[in-house]
Amino acid sequence: MKKLAEGLHKVSNVCVWISGLLLFFIAAFIFVDVVGRYVFNHPITGSQEIIELTIVLVLYFGLPYSTYCRSHVRVDALITHFPYKARMITLGIVTLLCMFVSGPIAVQLYRQGFNVMARGTGSAILKIKHWPFYFLASFGNVLLTFEFLADGVKLIASANDPQEDPEKELIMPPGDISEEGKEASE
Repeated sequence: MKKLAEGLHKVSNVCVWISGLLLFFIAAFIFVDVVGRYVFNHPITGSQEIIELTIVLVLYFGLPYSTYCRSHVRVDALITHFPYKARMITLGIVTLLCMFVSGPIAVQLYRQGFNVMARGTGSAILKIKHWPFYFLASFGNVLLTFEFLADGVKLIASANDPQEDPEKELIMPPGDISEEGKEASE
């Protein structure tokens, strides 16, 4: 199970790098489009379509990694007062419930990809086919579902062993200083 989770996290890591590169592409593309529009009076044709379709990939390729890092927004005002075992089981159940939302979304995205492919739907100006984006979004959502599964199982399994506290293993985003880091720097 641990090897599968590690492989899953590696794929999520690759996807977040792709997501980051696409986000950089969007920023550079918008800059070039704005310069072209206002300096040369010649905007990039179909720029809005390209940005809209690319942002889909940024979102769905970034979500699995944010789940792995547990960087989703959560309100834990109540759960912090639970005993350790109850807190881990509750967090695990909530995480597994998230899996039962993201899984059906992945399936529907996949099905819709075939519907869109059959209809030949594409963007209005550049005629970019939409179906590949549905399949890529479905892939990202499948990864998200498996990240929820891996994390939920890990949280529940750690309920009996406070030494294995998964909350301590949180991956800190770059630039984030934990309480321990603040004390060490002072």
